[in-house]
Amino acid sequence: MNWLQRKLTGMAASGQLDDAREATRREDYPAAIDIATKAQKTFQDISDDRGVMRALCIIGGAQLSLNELEKAQTDLQRAQSLCDSLSKETPNSCDFEQIGIAMGLGDVMRLSGKDDEAEKLYRQSLAQMEKLGYDDTQLPESAQATNGIATILVQRQMYDEAEKYFARAFTAVEFPPNGYHNLYTLSCLVTANYADLLRKVNKIDEAKDIEQHAEDLKNANPKNPNMWSSGAS
Repeated sequence: MNWLQRKLTGMAASGQLDDAREATRREDYPAAIDIATKAQKTFQDISDDRGVMRALCIIGGAQLSLNELEKAQTDLQRAQSLCDSLSKETPNSCDFEQIGIAMGLGDVMRLSGKDDEAEKLYRQSLAQMEKLGYDDTQLPESAQATNGIATILVQRQMYDEAEKYFARAFTAVEFPPNGYHNLYTLSCLVTANYADLLRKVNKIDEAKDIEQHAEDLKNANPKNPNMWSSGAS
């Protein structure tokens, strides 16, 4: 395969990754895995490690959403290993991808009962965001990390600190973009967790305000009923 064929093949595979991301936004995670896996194979065939890494990020994230923790951990760790190798060859080339990998592995660790490891990964992702100059409005997915930290702090009964992180997570996904069903689900999760904490510390009026926002968001987005039945975690 000559360089032009490799380039065209890589462009086609990158288009598949765009399709996989769109499936993720729709919460069609099996489709996201299927499409990204095909792209991963194509990238492997043309020895494009960066493409493979990007595909693994999507696959691992989708598996996490399906609660397939072992598979998610394996693929996200493979993505991290490729990131490390690529960064040695070209410094800072994977800085953005490392944010999502750390958040995903943080969720895997937390849901596996490894809170200390999870917190370290969440904080690593937030530090990487800050290093790259991103704030929560630019990357609302950061609520995945701030919600995770807050949840761990609640378990440690560090309620004041947990409230700060829930407030930050809530602000990030208070108004998810239309069509991003995955962020609507994250918004629902954060809202439920935040309101639960506020009730726990007897801030009932504030909890009611958060719950009313959730109801308003639900009424404004009737095409997304599934997210409102999602359990908090």
